[in-house]
Amino acid sequence: ERFLGIHWAEPAYMTRFLEVTCGTFTDPKIADEVVSLALEWEKEPTLLKRDIRGFITNRLMYAVYREALSLIEMGHTTVGDADKACRYDMGSWVTLMGIFRRMDFMGVDDFIYSFRRLFPQLSNRTDVPPLIKTIMENNGRGIHNQMGFYNYSEEEAKDWEEAFADFNEKMYHLASDYNEHKLGLVRDSK
Repeated sequence: ERFLGIHWAEPAYMTRFLEVTCGTFTDPKIADEVVSLALEWEKEPTLLKRDIRGFITNRLMYAVYREALSLIEMGHTTVGDADKACRYDMGSWVTLMGIFRRMDFMGVDDFIYSFRRLFPQLSNRTDVPPLIKTIMENNGRGIHNQMGFYNYSEEEAKDWEEAFADFNEKMYHLASDYNEHKLGLVRDSK
């Protein structure tokens, strides 16, 4: 009853996110104590009531990865444009309000029509997409060896590492400014 997991987001020292993950027999009181401890660490923890592969955050992100790869494979978009769609649309609001608060903000009724029309068309593939296989066959490791979805010079790879570190520091402070608790916006969710 005293065992649970903590899934840190990287870099752990600079992100506000972490997932507290219960095992089959974890005492909910112990989990609540760890969530409270994480708040003392100035994190914004989530509680996963049952240990499942990928936790919460990875499962959500892999659904996005799968759909983006499918759109690219079908010739509907490019890698660069899929990245732009995530950065400049979803990325503009997701840090502030998450997906369900966004639905509340937009009006939940607006989503019913879209769900009915779009869900049947979303990818539900279970294999590794050919684009990923090709990158791996060419030993692509992204910025680590300058080959991936994009090609990088050594300088560009270093610039991305530095930009990511700078961005994380800024996001840490920005997220703390818009912390639900700090703003008094915390309400019970269903």
